[in-house]
Amino acid sequence: MGGLTSGLSSGEVARIDVLCVWQRGVLVGAVGVVGLAVVRAISDFGCVVALVGVLSAFAVIWTVRWRLLGRCALRDEFAGIPVVARERARLCSPRKRRRLAAALRNTVTTDLRPLRAIIAVDPARVGLVRDELLAIACELECAAFVEPATMRELNRLVSNVAVSPLLNDGLPEAALVITVRQLRFRLATASTCADREDFESCH
Repeated sequence: MGGLTSGLSSGEVARIDVLCVWQRGVLVGAVGVVGLAVVRAISDFGCVVALVGVLSAFAVIWTVRWRLLGRCALRDEFAGIPVVARERARLCSPRKRRRLAAALRNTVTTDLRPLRAIIAVDPARVGLVRDELLAIACELECAAFVEPATMRELNRLVSNVAVSPLLNDGLPEAALVITVRQLRFRLATASTCADREDFESCH
């Protein structure tokens, strides 16, 4: 996680608000273009070209803001910023936790795995951590608090073949066991802390 977030600064966090203002400005521009087209101040072709440019700019700004916000959400020191706090809550919402728990169960339980699974899972590797992953799935659904970083790492474990020691046979099996134990420890620790301040003091 450090590699993705260690370079963040308060200035970059402030860019989130700037990008939000830009998004709104672009949308206002789009409305203006449509208004000009309605009063025939510009041709239909000119309107289409202008709208394509405006919407392209909006898409770029939205993508940059979304990625920056996602990085900030992994940093505990930014949790007090309202927009970051909302993103952290979204990343760890009950719905997303239930979906991730289902993905964990589907990955380690043969009977639940889709017949046409895109990612092949080595049964031998699954057997090393099956019980712990099933326990994590239960804990995800019941936990009072889950770190966004923990959600991210669990998602990578069941979906990212390049970096997941569960899905990538080229990575050591020991790395899988260590990763799963670390994730379960972090999940259990966060769940047993009475509040956010207690969680911070546990680490």
